[in-house]
Amino acid sequence: MKKILILVWAGASKFCNYTDKGSVKFINDNVSDEYKMPPLGDELFNELVNNGYSEELSKLPDDLKEVFKTEGFEKGMEKCLSTDVKNKDLAILWTKSQKEIQEYVEHLRTSTIDEAKLLREMWKYFLRFYISTDDKENNLYYLLLKNLIANNIELSISSLNYECLIEEAFKHINNTNSKFQFIKPHGSANFLPIMAVNGKIRSSQLSILAATKIGKIGPTKVFLREDALNHINGENWLIIPVMSRYMQNKEGSLNDDYIKEHKQYLKEKIESSDKIIVIGVKITEEDTHIWSNLAKSKADICYVSWSDLLFNDWKDKNNRNTKNDIHRKGFRDMFNTMDSFPDIVNNFLTV
Repeated sequence: MKKILILVWAGASKFCNYTDKGSVKFINDNVSDEYKMPPLGDELFNELVNNGYSEELSKLPDDLKEVFKTEGFEKGMEKCLSTDVKNKDLAILWTKSQKEIQEYVEHLRTSTIDEAKLLREMWKYFLRFYISTDDKENNLYYLLLKNLIANNIELSISSLNYECLIEEAFKHINNTNSKFQFIKPHGSANFLPIMAVNGKIRSSQLSILAATKIGKIGPTKVFLREDALNHINGENWLIIPVMSRYMQNKEGSLNDDYIKEHKQYLKEKIESSDKIIVIGVKITEEDTHIWSNLAKSKADICYVSWSDLLFNDWKDKNNRNTKNDIHRKGFRDMFNTMDSFPDIVNNFLTV
């Protein structure tokens, strides 16, 4: 039995409609749900700020907002959480004690953003996306999983997204005979610290622990998207989700050990898989937990993205000698008709 790994990121969710008719909806406050797709990484800052989903990002000074807009979300987060001491402050620091200097550096790191609050805002935002039951046949996640599950393969799925669309697709398939683990090495909006959910640790304590990066607070539980969303509207709405920072290497701030476990699961699946289908994942070699492991993998890779030149450059740079590596331009291009499994993937899996 062949071992198949599906790896998806923002580009897959952004373009997971088969036709221009929608399949993904977004829960709005006080008005009807609307058809809406999750943003790409470079679109996330403007989406959160311009549409009022993040007070924390909206209050940033203009120079920091410009970093997010021109250099990307990861660079903006790095700048907000940087421990670098500003040049204008160096003149007074030499007169201070080591302890005062350390306290001041920590103040600089935390003064521009409340990370716990931002995580809660992003938690609420990403949980609002869901696949409409009436439109599931128009969703590419649903079509892909439905067809893959029908094959005699060992299937693993890894999503680098905070939202839960691919999990939603599997829920719609309702195939109780298929058992596999969703691997989310960047955390997820439906990963919650169970002690906080059960009220055994106060939200104020949770915020402090997240800010100081103390680490683990009891076990982490994976909730259904709708159940995780209910905690936002209930007594525990100040819970902080177990999500990595959206910055280089995707380190976690709370219960990071659970995120590290998922990174290890992904590494093991990349090593053991025969075929890997990578959809909408930007080639960012700084994310070594993804691209370094893929470079060393002996599996054939089907890379689905518009970045064909980047993929070929990456293959050459890493001496990928696997002759069956292939590229397709887009998620929708993998499918020929609504009712047929894509020949390109079918051929890829059977070689």
